Amino acid sequence: MSCNLNYGSGCYHLGLSYKSGSGDIKQDHSKAIEYIKKACDLGFSNACESLGDIYKEGELLKKDYSKAMEYYEKSCEFLDK
Repeated sequence: MSCNLNYGSGCYHLGLSYKSGSGDIKQDHSKAIEYIKKACDLGFSNACESLGDIYKEGELLKKDYSKAMEYYEKSCEFLDK
């Protein structure tokens, strides 16, 4: 699995699959957050942006605007590299 190889894009897409429950993957919001956060930690800016959206909208996690801003800023930092 690409996520086990620390491939940010792979972790992100796996997280999205768990979020929506696509194909053979059963919907699991805690796993979705786990893999999306891992992708962000690996420097995949789209994952950081998605976490910002999740916190801003209160989707899957409690609404938290300061956390949303934190992840949006992290996304920008990764884009600058």
